[in-house]
Amino acid sequence: MDVYLINLPKDQKRAEFQNKQLSKLGLKFNKINAISVNDISQEFYKSVAFNWERPLSKAEVCCYLSHKMIWKLIIENNKEALVLEDDALISNDINIILDLLKNIKSDYINLETRLRKKVVSKTRLSINENYSLRHLYYGGTGAAGYILRPSGAKALLNTEYKNGYALTDSQICRTLFKNPYQLDHAAIIQLDCCERYLIKNEFKPLSNLRRQRDKYHYKFWFRYKFKRLISQFKQSKRYLKILLPDIERTEIKPLLSSFSKNFKK
Repeated sequence: MDVYLINLPKDQKRAEFQNKQLSKLGLKFNKINAISVNDISQEFYKSVAFNWERPLSKAEVCCYLSHKMIWKLIIENNKEALVLEDDALISNDINIILDLLKNIKSDYINLETRLRKKVVSKTRLSINENYSLRHLYYGGTGAAGYILRPSGAKALLNTEYKNGYALTDSQICRTLFKNPYQLDHAAIIQLDCCERYLIKNEFKPLSNLRRQRDKYHYKFWFRYKFKRLISQFKQSKRYLKILLPDIERTEIKPLLSSFSKNFKK
């Protein structure tokens, strides 16, 4: 399985953190230089940033483009991959997990949790004594760590073709994958979530997406509200599956012992 790490060239501290972490875990990876706001023109930005539920910032467009670059690589190489953002904290069990998941038939497997609840099956497909897979109906936020197969990458690009650009995790969330799964317990969390899960981490980078978004006139407020309502309506069939007895909305927790060396005493 290929491993791709997205990193802005200017973020050397993040790159150093990931080099140390991934080397320690024994994961060979390909570092992908992320697209920066200086790499796109204002004309291109305006052509893609205003089709979602709200205007995307340039940083958000660049984040999407960086993931999209990897999706195309996955299709080109015809090989599944683990996609990582450079603020991902990774479980010590990651190699075991990747080995266990390599034969699972799924377009997309989310390895991450990020504070919000997800809509998943109550039934679990056990992969070993500590980890299982749950069918993922609605994923919420986060794109720091996921396994994607070529068929899943094609599905993502098809969603873009139909609906345009979006936040990366929202694009993933609204894509109709074949047999999508959520790993339970989660093996990846973003660094800004460490405290919430009682995991100690001394490296606390700011998000690259915390930038001022371009302003838009108040007359467009209703347009974006309407778009959000339409989007939520389209997602409602999956979200309302929580009414079924074998599906629930729950927060996926990490296995703290697998982050033992970072565990807060």
